[in-house]
Amino acid sequence: MDSQSDSKKFRNALGQFATGVTIITTMGKDDKPVGITVNSFSAVSLEPPLVLWSLAKTALSFSSFNHAGHFNVHVLTSEQDSLSNRFARSGIDKFTGVEYRKGITGMPILNEYAVCFQCKTSLQYEGGDHVIFVGEVIDFDQTNKPPLVFHSGQYVDTKDRGIVNSEDLSSTVNVDYGIYRGDFFLYLLGRAYYQMYHPIVQAMEKAHINEPAFFSMSVLCMGNSLTTQQLRHILEHTGKIPTQKDFNTMAERGLIIITHAGDAQMVTISDYGRRVFSSLLSVAQTQEEDTLIGFNAGDLSITKKVLKDIVEKTNPGIPTFINQE
Repeated sequence: MDSQSDSKKFRNALGQFATGVTIITTMGKDDKPVGITVNSFSAVSLEPPLVLWSLAKTALSFSSFNHAGHFNVHVLTSEQDSLSNRFARSGIDKFTGVEYRKGITGMPILNEYAVCFQCKTSLQYEGGDHVIFVGEVIDFDQTNKPPLVFHSGQYVDTKDRGIVNSEDLSSTVNVDYGIYRGDFFLYLLGRAYYQMYHPIVQAMEKAHINEPAFFSMSVLCMGNSLTTQQLRHILEHTGKIPTQKDFNTMAERGLIIITHAGDAQMVTISDYGRRVFSSLLSVAQTQEEDTLIGFNAGDLSITKKVLKDIVEKTNPGIPTFINQE
């Protein structure tokens, strides 16, 4: 593999192997704690008890691990993805606000973990652009908390939370007094929708496009010609059903083309209409990027899955050719 493209493909292929996630700590100069997120951790031997992990030679912490003689391996719990992200960054004081104590070798031990192995550096091997550290386990502690799992560039939620029932949901709403809590799901879903949708509404107003026209163009851009009756049926769930006046206005502005097939009135998106909708779609795309950048990839993947499941469960009969991935 000589090209940068081949190296990236190789990295992606390795990412298909699911691993746990660890934070490995040691002491650096001036007795300052040093730590880094690692998923190359692996067992080597039971007798003697040996483990290994690898570190890039270019890592800022390499000198500390190379000379310390001891290190501690913390297998992270499923709740510690934020801590994993923190220790994966460079150029920051990773231990600020993080509680830890010193172990039997004087190396820092985080207060929370699934398992912690206290190790003495036994061997070091050259491994290309990395150095492989083999450690002899001096002591270990296990908490039986579920581990954090990493696969294909993102965290995997392995926590068994059970099936949601009516009792779980009823506590968020008091129908007798007409009040609800801030974690009422429909409130959260609705507020998130309207806050993200607001910039698109502003862009529609500037383009003098009303919501029935916007939703009509969004459907027409995804498929072929439809009858006005089909289009109205598809948009019933939005509450933004286009009237004949809306269709006539869109046609007069050159956004759609109206034809007739027997008694049916057919509507097709025009090239101009597609350009107008594309400009509005660009605003939506920017809003999505501005909102979602910085979120945990695993959480976002789960959120999308839940939303897709809700769409499927509440589908009022929208034709499947519109429900494109």
